[in-house]
Amino acid sequence: MPAFEYKTVLLSRFGKRKQVEVAAFDETLAEHGAEGWELVTLKLAVDVFMGHDGHLLVFKRVAA
Repeated sequence: MPAFEYKTVLLSRFGKRKQVEVAAFDETLAEHGAEGWELVTLKLAVDVFMGHDGHLLVFKRVAA
């Protein structure tokens, strides 16, 4: 059975914008996908620093 490694990414709001743009999701997915990471979980509007700070993405890939 293969072993996996995991990576967590927080896409947060930038400046005064209230939402992360769809392009930021696309760029993040493409970048990590090219490195062999597979998105396994997406949690929207996570509370990290006493407020809804962004969106949490969890990736996995087979460990080297």
